[in-house]
Amino acid sequence: MSVCCSDAAVEVEPVPEGRTEGKMKTFTSHISVRPTFLLQVLDTTSGSPAKSLPVTLYEQTTKKGWEAVEEGCTLDDGHMKLLKGRSLNPMGRYKLHLDTGRYFSQKGGQPMCPFIELGLQTPAECQNLHVSVHIGLNGYATYFGT
Repeated sequence: MSVCCSDAAVEVEPVPEGRTEGKMKTFTSHISVRPTFLLQVLDTTSGSPAKSLPVTLYEQTTKKGWEAVEEGCTLDDGHMKLLKGRSLNPMGRYKLHLDTGRYFSQKGGQPMCPFIELGLQTPAECQNLHVSVHIGLNGYATYFGT
């Protein structure tokens, strides 16, 4: 059974009943949390989340160079959950491509950076990765957290 908890997918595997302590029966479950990869984009020109920003996530592979593993757009709140149903590779290399040219042209603007590409390598013990990007017509700022 899968449930969603605080932006993390949780897998629950029931353990059979059978242990009795006193008169109470106990039920335990094995819970494992699948790592999450969350992108958040804020538009500094409007002071609001960057809704519908086109994003492509690439993963570096040894055979093909960079391989597109996910495409989509940010939600109304500027967030995009990446690698849904997959785990982050320990020490994996990823590249985020943000199509700021298309995003700002729909708003009547011409950005200095028509696209932004962010390369990152996940730490060996990475459980969750949060990437925040602030975009504007004249540049961008970013930070990563785990």
